[in-house]
Amino acid sequence: MDTNGPEEQVMGWYYYLDDKIRFPLKGTCVAPKVVSPLRKGETVEVLRMAPEDACAGDMLVLIRWQGRTMAVPLSQLAAAIPTKPRPKPSPTGIIGWQWATVSDFTHASRKLTVDRHWSLVHL
Repeated sequence: MDTNGPEEQVMGWYYYLDDKIRFPLKGTCVAPKVVSPLRKGETVEVLRMAPEDACAGDMLVLIRWQGRTMAVPLSQLAAAIPTKPRPKPSPTGIIGWQWATVSDFTHASRKLTVDRHWSLVHL
């Protein structure tokens, strides 16, 4: 990615993920977070990326939960295993986001974290 600062890096990843992840999909909560009502093991419908202005500090996705739509951290969810087989996964998207999070953002002013469970997403 050719960017000038942490904010541009974040927005670059936002648009990359929005382009690569096939929404909607089922996600399972892998870890409770203070900013989210989800409990470990809950499965939800992941609708799309949250609006870009909401993702300045963390990558958020909109979910359908108990009849409401709300944003939760992408790092809190793992892709649920689909019942029907999908095409072979591409080595881009979430895997690339994980790599960039670990390497590029380690020294950035806004460190972002992503749970490694997303490497199972079929893109």
